[in-house]
Amino acid sequence: MNKKSSSIASTDSKIARSQVVDILSIQRTLARRFLLIFLVPLVAVAILGGYAYTLSLRLAQVEVGDKIHTIERVIARTGNLDYAIQEYEALLASHHSPQILARLGGLYVKRTESSAHSREDDIHRAQNLLEQVIALAADAPETEYWRATHTLASLYVGLGPAYWAEALRVGEQAIAQNPLDAETLNNLAWVYAKTTDVALRDLDKAERYVKRAVQLTNWSNYDIVDTLVVVLEMRGKRAEAIAALEQAQDKVLSGKRVTYEDLEQQLVKLKQEKTA
Repeated sequence: MNKKSSSIASTDSKIARSQVVDILSIQRTLARRFLLIFLVPLVAVAILGGYAYTLSLRLAQVEVGDKIHTIERVIARTGNLDYAIQEYEALLASHHSPQILARLGGLYVKRTESSAHSREDDIHRAQNLLEQVIALAADAPETEYWRATHTLASLYVGLGPAYWAEALRVGEQAIAQNPLDAETLNNLAWVYAKTTDVALRDLDKAERYVKRAVQLTNWSNYDIVDTLVVVLEMRGKRAEAIAALEQAQDKVLSGKRVTYEDLEQQLVKLKQEKTA
């Protein structure tokens, strides 16, 4: 083969390689475009799917909110706890949320005062529901977490000394969440003062908590003033207990029809004991 033929062959080879490269480049470009053609609808479907899911969640939340509002309105108007419990139980079956758990647990606690139902069954159901809210603390709204701990602490205090350790456990969580919870402060003060368990008893904390509760209620709640007097007496502060009763007499007291009579009897008794 002469030099001219060799040169022509080399040129043809280069042209062939160039054509192959061009074809491969075109194929890659077409592949990318086809991929984009298929991906764009998929991305659009994914975005629309996410939007639809978010919208459905919001609609479900609105629906649940409307149902809760309706149930609470019926309770306020009629006081029908049986109806409310039935409706909340049905709602809980489809929407397992801390809000429903907390409200339903509170209703069972209220119904424990009715002799028409098994008090023991209602207590167990309330415990179960409210403890679920506490277990879901990370996901529960602050108001519902406080509602659950507040209600459960009150229930445990009412059940007696065997439950007081649990009352302190959840009650401390309640006031940590809501330092203005005067009722729970009062309940904790009572337990810290009256428990016979030396590991739990804390008169310093009892006095501090009940004084805070008295301040929050502006001396207007007889039960809280009564706790204050009991705690002060237990600490040997009888003069301060008498002063507390005298100050409370100047306030409009709530919760009892015979509030003033109760205070007067207590005051007379304390003064007689002081002079004896």
